Order: sequence, then structure tokens, then C-alpha cells
Amino acid sequence: MPSPDTNPYAAPREGPADIDTSPALDLEGIKNPRHLAYLSCFFYFMTVFGTWAVGKFFPHIATPRTHYLTYITLCLTTGILFLCWKYRAAWNARKIDPSQMPVTPGKAAGGYFIPLANFVIPYRAMRGIARVSLGKSADGLVIAWWALVVIRYIIPGYASLFVDRVFPIPGDPPLFILFGKIASTLSWILLATGISLVLRITRAQTPTTAPSHRMLNNPLIQRLD
Repeated sequence: MPSPDTNPYAAPREGPADIDTSPALDLEGIKNPRHLAYLSCFFYFMTVFGTWAVGKFFPHIATPRTHYLTYITLCLTTGILFLCWKYRAAWNARKIDPSQMPVTPGKAAGGYFIPLANFVIPYRAMRGIARVSLGKSADGLVIAWWALVVIRYIIPGYASLFVDRVFPIPGDPPLFILFGKIASTLSWILLATGISLVLRITRAQTPTTAPSHRMLNNPLIQRLD
């Protein structure tokens, strides 16, 4: 029988059945990401729903300046909390199964700020976290989440760096209004997809998960507090 400190996710080794050659798990530093997940999801919801609700139901106080400052403040708060959550979830995943989590926790959080590489690194990090926590069945959800992030935020972010300078368009032409409506719709879809992904991973890395969950067989879960 394998010792309790061996990695239950390690691939079977060839050799006598009574010899365990799998690497020992380092249980130090594993922490529960639940609180960071809840806070980041709450502020993300407020970013999308709150800014929309203020403009929709309180137009008399939602001046362009107030609306912009509120949106930026919520975005920054959400971003910081999400990156802290992702760092912790990546740390846990890398401790559980490094072979499935090749991206370091630092790159998992900081990959968003590396030009061009931010099309790839954040996705690879989230895929690794999800595979360790949920198995390959979560690949579809990760792909959907990342596709929405790229379409909604990354591509428009790069485009905004030069579009206004190269193709200055005064006012609010109908095409821009249409793009605004599409972006709003994508934001709502991304909200549901992102929160679902974060909470599913968090439940998998939390000791209160149902006993049938695959990760509860991992001794790391017993050490989360």
C-alpha cells in the first residue's frame, strides 16, 4: 500500500507492486482559497451588475465621471482579488500534481501583464489548475472562459492602443453603439462562466466538498484550513 505522503495522482510505475516509487508530497504552504474566491466573485458581480444598475436606474447620479470612477475602482478591486485567488489555487495545484501544473504561481498571476504572452500563459495556468482540481472534464469550461476573456478584454485592450490614433472617429457612431451592446452581452456571459469556474475549482480545493469528489482522496485536502 502506498504511504499517506505519496502522490495519488502519480502515474503507475513499473516494478514490484509493494515498492512505492512515487514522489512524496510537500504539504507545507497549502491554503484554502475559499475566501479569496468569494470576494473576487462578489466584486466581479458588482463590476458587471452594479455599474449597469447605476446607469440604468440612477441616471441622475451616474454622470460619466462618476460611472467611470466606479467602474475602474471595482475593476481594480476585482482584478487584485482574482489574481490573489489564482496565485493560491495555482500554488495548491502545483503542490498536488506538478506534472499537470507546469505554470508557476507567479506566472499564473503575472502572465496577464506580459505582452502577447498574455494570450497563452493565463489560459495554460487555468487549464492546469482545473485539470488538477476537476480533471480533464473541465477543459471545455476553461476554453469557453478564456475565449470570452480574449474577445471581451484582451483584443479590445490591444485595439484601443492604436485605433483612436489611426482611425479617429468623433462622436458615437452606430457601429460603436453596436459594439458596446455586444461587449455588454459578452460581459454577462463571462460573468456566469468565470464565477462558475472559480467556484468549482474552489470547492475542489476546500475540505467541505462532498466525499465523492476525487480530490478528497488526496491527503492535501485534509491539511487545508
